[in-house]
Amino acid sequence: MEERRKLVDEKTAQGNGLTDYLKIYFPQMVDWFEDLDTELVCARLTNWPSLEEVQEVPSTELRAFFHQHHCHARDRIECRIQAIRQAKPAIPDRPVIEAKCTVVKVVVQLIHTLLQGIAELDKKIAEACAPRFFHF
Repeated sequence: MEERRKLVDEKTAQGNGLTDYLKIYFPQMVDWFEDLDTELVCARLTNWPSLEEVQEVPSTELRAFFHQHHCHARDRIECRIQAIRQAKPAIPDRPVIEAKCTVVKVVVQLIHTLLQGIAELDKKIAEACAPRFFHF
């Protein structure tokens, strides 16, 4: 349990760092997603780490992406797509955006790895806590 807590704490720290980076160049992500340290957001930022990139994606592809990542609330998906289409870049400085995108991709990989580690520890904890039947 202690090791799991350490990984969760690290995931939280990385999620906070991700929020800080996004607030600089892509603050809409903070508004569009309640939790940034999730598989959905990690996949989203891996594929399209900037507003400009996600705005180029056809709506049908975005819908398929959300469905693939277990987001099936039609109204929520349509609101997100509409928000993507209407959003304006937070800053015009392309070199800053590119640098932040690079760092965000690394942070997202760290969060993804931490999520996998937490899931693995969850399985081990469940196995250790499962009732054991002894046969004599």
